[in-house]
Amino acid sequence: PNFLELLHVYGVVPSPDEVGAVAVPVIDTALPPAFLLAFIAVLGLVALNAVSTAASGSVETIFTIIKVSILVVFVAFGFASPMFSGAEFQPLFPEGSGAAAVLPAMGLTFIAFEGYDLITTVTEEVQNPRENIPKAIFISLAVTVVVYLAVVTVA
Repeated sequence: PNFLELLHVYGVVPSPDEVGAVAVPVIDTALPPAFLLAFIAVLGLVALNAVSTAASGSVETIFTIIKVSILVVFVAFGFASPMFSGAEFQPLFPEGSGAAAVLPAMGLTFIAFEGYDLITTVTEEVQNPRENIPKAIFISLAVTVVVYLAVVTVA
């Protein structure tokens, strides 16, 4: 179950509510290449998880490093851009809309931080879990906040 939850968290497979919403219409007989590629990727990851959880953990670590590296490069190019000024934030709340304009973004932010709770699923495997699990959660949240704020600043 944890592996399948990770597939949902990393956007490889849709969440169950998305599957239900998409399953209502009739499936087209001609599958797009992206669907086939995603299907093959999921099969490969499931097979990898079935063979060895250590191997699937290593692959997950590699995927995470790649994603964070892409975000770091994006932020670096954004800060190096001559067009970066911060003027995009003026005004923060468009006239007449107030703070309500930020509410849809808050929902996306909640989804962006989804996954930090997976740290608690490995409690049995961690040395000194009472100390290390809370520390890991707060460190992961802090790193995530810094990365997302950097991305939002240059986007």
